[in-house]
Amino acid sequence: MEKTILGRSVTGADRDLTSGSFALRGRRHTRWREWLLRFVGLAFVLSAIINTFGLGENIPQIFAAMAEANKQTRMDGISALIASHHLPALLIATSFMFVTGVTEILALPIATMAAIGQVVLMLVYVTLLHRAFPEIILTDGLLMLAIAIALIGPKKDLTR
Repeated sequence: MEKTILGRSVTGADRDLTSGSFALRGRRHTRWREWLLRFVGLAFVLSAIINTFGLGENIPQIFAAMAEANKQTRMDGISALIASHHLPALLIATSFMFVTGVTEILALPIATMAAIGQVVLMLVYVTLLHRAFPEIILTDGLLMLAIAIALIGPKKDLTR
């Protein structure tokens, strides 16, 4: 028996057997989104490890430059607080990055929420660091775009 969804003929081959619903697109169209989200998760895990152990950037120096660039702005207080207490701020941010990255790599059921949390974290980073380091707009913007592409699209469960 043939059904139509939104004017499109759907045959038995288009049926999603796991949820019992009919899909407008096949599973192949969402598989690359799953891998994109896993790639973003891997990037976050690696970034968390590199930043935690100081293998890449000098984080206290970055936070000091951020506090200096944000003087006389609305972000002066929080920037000065982060710069003066850089170790707790670093550990909170990198632990969040690590946990959300692992969640996406393992495709746990909360991977979508973890990705949304990563976007919020990057928005905070960009807001605080854009005066001192304008290139962060491009780098974090690309990651936010990748997350948005992975999350927006066919309403399929990205955790399979």
